[in-house]
Amino acid sequence: MKAPGFFSICFKLLPAAWSILVHHWPGTLGNRLRYRYYQKRMKHLGQGVTLQVGIHIVNPQFVSIDDRACIDRYVTILAGPANTERRKVSFKTNDAYQGAIGEVTLGKRIHASPFAYLVGHGGLQIGDDSGVGSGARIFSVSHHYRNVEDESDHHAYAFTSYAALEDQALISGPIVIGTKCAIGLNAVVLPGTTVGDRTWVGTTSTAMGKLPPDCVAVGNPAAAQPIPGRMTTEDKL
Repeated sequence: MKAPGFFSICFKLLPAAWSILVHHWPGTLGNRLRYRYYQKRMKHLGQGVTLQVGIHIVNPQFVSIDDRACIDRYVTILAGPANTERRKVSFKTNDAYQGAIGEVTLGKRIHASPFAYLVGHGGLQIGDDSGVGSGARIFSVSHHYRNVEDESDHHAYAFTSYAALEDQALISGPIVIGTKCAIGLNAVVLPGTTVGDRTWVGTTSTAMGKLPPDCVAVGNPAAAQPIPGRMTTEDKL
């Protein structure tokens, strides 16, 4: 069999080379290239969106980013339904979630700061004018040490996606982050969490469950305290 020629090899490498160029070209031209690249691949990409150097988006066809949002340097977004075949999966419901499993929906003027990590396999919505701090991690799907659905299951499950599928247990639940919210530096948001409108999750805090609006949530797990001087939505009613 004849070995592939030089030009044949170069042609096969073109898509990979183009992707590297698009994702790492700096400045205004790089932003324009990334915008055009993802405009054809995302479910929706609004006007005036900034896509900075080094972003990594898996399954962009499940991603919607609204007008004037900014996805900053080296942000990772993982979208699309997780592979649940042969894995033990516990699904958390979230009545506030309006999308489909695996969809990532980012609102107008949101800012995902450098090195933020957004896992949307279980579904993720972030409302308008919200921010995700540098190094923050949002997990709508996560590995777990046990099979939550079966208390009699005492199998030792692995904490790696590279283990045999039968050795993996997952927790999956849509995450909803409201409008004007903040997910602080190096904070963690776990599956099934709802962060109410205008609530701030503090630096290095771990958010889980339902956090009410107009609060600051700090600690591990994050405990919500009303913002002094601000009337909450419940008080207004």
